[in-house]
Amino acid sequence: MWKEKFANKTKMVAWFVSHCNIQSRREEYAAELSKYIQVDVYGKCGKLKCEDRGKCARMLDTEYKFYLSFENSFCVDYVTEKLLNILEKNTLIPVVRGGADYKKLFPPNSVIDTKDFSSPKDLAKYLTELANNEEEYVKKLQWSWDYDVLGYKLPLCAICRELHTPRPLACVYDNVTNWWFNGTCYPPRDLTFNV
Repeated sequence: MWKEKFANKTKMVAWFVSHCNIQSRREEYAAELSKYIQVDVYGKCGKLKCEDRGKCARMLDTEYKFYLSFENSFCVDYVTEKLLNILEKNTLIPVVRGGADYKKLFPPNSVIDTKDFSSPKDLAKYLTELANNEEEYVKKLQWSWDYDVLGYKLPLCAICRELHTPRPLACVYDNVTNWWFNGTCYPPRDLTFNV
């Protein structure tokens, strides 16, 4: 299944973004990345347009190898719903940038985190190598054999089922208000290159 999809994907990186010039400075990182690899930016912050959601989704699934899932803000445990949508389909590999600990929140090998690279140039080199290696690319999609992604719009029955399924606690917050409002967001710390 994935090998066929890999063969048809001719474009490298897509990014759909509508909020520009925000706290995370994600446009700066994407601009630097685009110096070393093709990054197609759709929406209000880019030059490309794709108005029909269904057609846009099909285009992503069939033409692109990677998707930028960059957060508006760097906040602990916050993840955009766009990442969940991409993971649910599992037809291309998301590249994440934000404040969350993605290794803690998502299955192994399901995302590529910009934190794991010293610069956008190093990330571009890795993405290019991965895009040219079918076997390694397909391995990055095989996490779905062992995991399911439950989207952010869970029906009430699914929520109840999850709540009543015994599991060891991964994280407990004694004061949710304090966790939510105090010290969970921060500015990016790795933008040292010149744009």
